Amino acid sequence: MQFRLKIVAMVGVQVTMIIASFVIIVHFESQTAMAGNVVNVAGKNRALTITVQAEIHKALLYEGGGPGGGSYGGVAAALDDLEDNILFLRDGGSRGGISIAPLADRFGADWAALHAKFAEYRGTVASLDPPGAEPAGLVIGGLDETSAELVALSDALTGKLGRDVDDLSMNLVRLQTALGLGNVVLHLLMVALILRTFSRHADQMVRAGRLAAVGELASTVAHDMKNPLGTIANAAAAVRKNAAGGGKGSTATVGAALDLIDRSVMRMSHQIDGVLSHARAVPLAVEAASVRGMLEGALYSLQVPGNVSVSLPDGDACIACDSAKMEFVFSNILLNAIQAMGEGGGSIGVRLEPGGGGGIALHFANSGPPIREADIGMVFEPLFTTKMRGTGLGLTSCRNIVGQHGGSMSARNGPVTFTVRLPGGKRGGGNGGDGE
Repeated sequence: MQFRLKIVAMVGVQVTMIIASFVIIVHFESQTAMAGNVVNVAGKNRALTITVQAEIHKALLYEGGGPGGGSYGGVAAALDDLEDNILFLRDGGSRGGISIAPLADRFGADWAALHAKFAEYRGTVASLDPPGAEPAGLVIGGLDETSAELVALSDALTGKLGRDVDDLSMNLVRLQTALGLGNVVLHLLMVALILRTFSRHADQMVRAGRLAAVGELASTVAHDMKNPLGTIANAAAAVRKNAAGGGKGSTATVGAALDLIDRSVMRMSHQIDGVLSHARAVPLAVEAASVRGMLEGALYSLQVPGNVSVSLPDGDACIACDSAKMEFVFSNILLNAIQAMGEGGGSIGVRLEPGGGGGIALHFANSGPPIREADIGMVFEPLFTTKMRGTGLGLTSCRNIVGQHGGSMSARNGPVTFTVRLPGGKRGGGNGGDGE
């Protein structure tokens, strides 16, 4: 639960940072867009001033109008449009699909100068009554000069507003860059923290799994050791009883008791060897060894029931291996086959054949019940066993030993066959048959 909360918290931080970055960028883009609209409104003053001047030229030079009416009405309308735009620039709001904020105080002096020049301009135009009191050329010349001053003031304010927009745009780019880098750094940091959290969680799971495996193994070994220890105790008691009677008991009874002790010790030794082979990889003592000799040594170490027949290959091969470890592999496979066939007994056939690259393949087939198809892929896994007794490490240890030699192991049904493949074999005498 704590692991999930950590992951959710870290992902939440990333999502929050992304959303916050998006909101900040949208806000600054909106401010930049509105500032751009202010520049457009300010720039419109130039066009409207030129329009006013054009209307004045038209009225005075071509139509003889005046401020009282007639064609001079176009001049009044143009002046109203210019004044509305100047006031809109100061007050802000929405007009004609354009929204702007009120003009910033730092531009107040520039706007006041613009508005004052407009008032002067409008007053001069309004004083042209009656028309024709002065020569038209002289009037127009004075108005053109005032109009040029008005345009210059408008252009100056527009330029300042434009530079302000440029600064906002650069700040927006810097902000986007900073937030982008910040998100990348945060993302990488979160990924590193998540990986570290997963790693720690995985380590904890591995440790927990190892502890569980150790506990299971300890329980299994303790259970398997209990029976042979009980057998040894009973056999020792029988020998002690015979000794207490002055050795007058049956020699056969003592011999049977000693055989029980030998078999029990062998069984315990086999279990311990399996655990040790799994727990540590002891360096190989490689030497040339006879495959048949190792098979015979493996059989000698086992108590083969009378109702079980074992046939070894007539042929032989000489391979470079650790013979003691390989005998352990062979004896483990043979013991598993004997135990799998149970009290009903059966037969085990070992077949030797050449392998690829000069290696060999040994096939251990037995007449016992088939392995469940679902279990075939699991038989070499640690602690996996379908038997009432055993550590579940035998075949795992065998595979590890064979792997140390550069070989491989596999299992199949029809009949149940375990195959050991080893590299670098040299065929010996005989026909290589299975002797059956």
